[in-house]
Amino acid sequence: MDGSRDAKRHEDRLGWSLGDVLAAWRRARGRSQMDTALAAGLSPRQLSFIETGRARPGAATLAALCDELAVPQDHHAWLLALPEPGRTDPSGAAAPFPEALDRLLKAEETWPRVLKDSGWTVIRANHPARCLFSHVFGAGLGDGLEGANILALLGSDPGRSRLANWPDVMRDLLLRVRLELTQGAKADLPAQIRALLAADAPSAALWDGLSPLDRPDSALRYDFQPPAGPGLSMIAVVTALGPAHATGGYRMDALHPADDATVRRFTRLCAANKQDGGRR
Repeated sequence: MDGSRDAKRHEDRLGWSLGDVLAAWRRARGRSQMDTALAAGLSPRQLSFIETGRARPGAATLAALCDELAVPQDHHAWLLALPEPGRTDPSGAAAPFPEALDRLLKAEETWPRVLKDSGWTVIRANHPARCLFSHVFGAGLGDGLEGANILALLGSDPGRSRLANWPDVMRDLLLRVRLELTQGAKADLPAQIRALLAADAPSAALWDGLSPLDRPDSALRYDFQPPAGPGLSMIAVVTALGPAHATGGYRMDALHPADDATVRRFTRLCAANKQDGGRR
């Protein structure tokens, strides 16, 4: 795949616009632009301008379109809150209350906890997380987990080969990224995702297959496959640490074993890691 060509293909718009989402709902309902526009009290030209981003509907027009297309009620407010196309939040807030974040991580030392910034880079991790990543991806990553970018890690080898369900995991992560970009993500994220899409053909193919109507799962399963030994299955739940404008978009990934076998294996693994001084 030609990296420069693909970088250009993904250069202009990474997030979905309000018009993209409305057009996706219209197609999902099997409606034409003319039929939808007239039923909502618009001209086909007006709807075309809205769908292509050349015009932005007011609240009343958006409500009429949503009603006509039977868009779920919880999407109305989400659509109204979407920023102008291409707008990102340029702020680069530092990690809020570092001491509080450290206490939050240390309060849970049984299962992995990873704190990521708005660009999906790890800024904090507890001992079980270091143990997990060193076991699956190599001791070097476990020791240097802070500063590692999750998207870059999983969008390349050996990250891809260490997840038995890589397509499902990566698709979910990319969908989360695209929704963040749609809602005006931090300014550092677009450059990172463009680099990933230009360099990794499988990730780019997953990205191109996403729909504005898709939503990520509330919990994501990781089927880790270390280079040696049995696999480890973890369920990850992502929690935002307050409003993005106040916390800089930081979020906590809480991973829990998905089955009893993983509980036993991971408990033994972490115990051995501590006895070895954290070197494995």
